[in-house]
Amino acid sequence: MLSLYVTETAPFLVRENFERALKLTDSVRRMHVLSIKQEKGRAQSLAAGLLLTRAVQEYDSASGEKTREDGYPVVCKVEAEWLVQTPYNDNGLKDMTLHLEKTPAGKPYFKNRPGVYFNLSHSGEYAVCAMSDREVGVDIQEWRKLSMDSMAKRFFDEKEMETWQNYNAETQKAYFHSVWAAKEACVKCTGAGLSKDFRHLRTDFVNGSITDTKSGEQKRLYEYSDFPGYALCICVEN
Repeated sequence: MLSLYVTETAPFLVRENFERALKLTDSVRRMHVLSIKQEKGRAQSLAAGLLLTRAVQEYDSASGEKTREDGYPVVCKVEAEWLVQTPYNDNGLKDMTLHLEKTPAGKPYFKNRPGVYFNLSHSGEYAVCAMSDREVGVDIQEWRKLSMDSMAKRFFDEKEMETWQNYNAETQKAYFHSVWAAKEACVKCTGAGLSKDFRHLRTDFVNGSITDTKSGEQKRLYEYSDFPGYALCICVEN
């Protein structure tokens, strides 16, 4: 089963919501949030942490995977205002039993929920959480003003470069960020992180796959276009 949850982060910039949300989160996330210097970054991290808790509750109670007509998992939009209404006590959430640990490579996982996997991402005005019964990675990227030419040469494989160069400027921007989000989601799925050379990953948005061209290993790829100005991709083990 694969599920995708999304919430807006701007409401957590409101002081009342931010302070209440801090009480709702666990001590590890709370310390991380408070260590972030930028106000927007604190709001994003806090939103992602609360979204994970809600996603676990929803995932545990789900009777099965909800899919759209195209076969993609339904986007479950969670109102930020609703997230901060959850009951809590002095130690945080009353039902906070996630018990997160990290692999040696730094990928977080549930210590007490074998067979349940998750991944988080945030960018701009959104935080997202993917839940699955297989290893999963998710990434959202707000479109930015970047030196796309130089970055494409560093991160695209030859087929992606050929495709990208045949597009007009606006389509190039969308394609660039989609490839970027897809490859970030892939390395988050595998736990490879920055050690992976992105040029050895080939995206295929038509067939919904991403392939390691060195090993031949292939993963399922979902690209969402639900959020204008953003690229959102999920990568999951086949």
